[in-house]
Amino acid sequence: MTLDRTTTPPVGTFPPLSLPAPGIHALSNGIEIIACNRGDEDVCRIDLMLEGGYYTEQKPGTAALTLLMLKEGAAGKSSEEIAESFDYHGAWLQTSASSHYLYVTLYTLNRHLDTCLSLLADIVIRPDFPEKEFTRLKERRLQQLLVQKEKVDVLASETFLSMIFGDKHPYGRAVTPDHINHITTEDLRDYHQQHIAPGKCRIFIAGKITGKLLDNLELHFGHTWNVPSVDSAIIPAFPIHRAENPIIVTHKENALQSGIR
Repeated sequence: MTLDRTTTPPVGTFPPLSLPAPGIHALSNGIEIIACNRGDEDVCRIDLMLEGGYYTEQKPGTAALTLLMLKEGAAGKSSEEIAESFDYHGAWLQTSASSHYLYVTLYTLNRHLDTCLSLLADIVIRPDFPEKEFTRLKERRLQQLLVQKEKVDVLASETFLSMIFGDKHPYGRAVTPDHINHITTEDLRDYHQQHIAPGKCRIFIAGKITGKLLDNLELHFGHTWNVPSVDSAIIPAFPIHRAENPIIVTHKENALQSGIR
């Protein structure tokens, strides 16, 4: 059968979308919990969303490095001990940063909630920022940047965003090795103190949610986490400087393909 591309295929009617209403809870220190109790497997996902991100950085690259360093040592535990504990209990931890938010995500089996949430609280609330691990992490981050700069899709995206916002705007600037080299552990501690606090946190939970999970969240992130939020420095209203030339070509020597934005 020959496909006739001159005829538009018919579009059917989409069925109504019905989403379950989330449960809303609150910890004793005011942290809001948004819960989606779905699924039969004895597993859950916990997301901590904190106000922060790239827009609030005094030094570009600080937000992502702060999150990466959380699991490199906390409450006297080494990075090896933290990694081994999560692995042993079948849990998985991920951190990420966006323009305006920081995220810490944990997947865990419900039968290991006590251990894994206790460790998560240590990582989020009581990081050590050990200098040795920071040096190693910076070297790894520098190597990642060098690799990324060899990818045409990365160069195209960075060029595109800098054309729209300007290379000094948080939305348009690209983190460089020079930025990373100027970040210290003291910068990470300051960023953590300013942005990882109960007043800037919301928690999203999903999966097979039990009262045990809510009790553990109250134990580890409720009445014991009462550090007041530190007022950040006034965030400037970054001006947007669009490129005058609407078409820019970034040349990549010996590139095997091209990227278009």
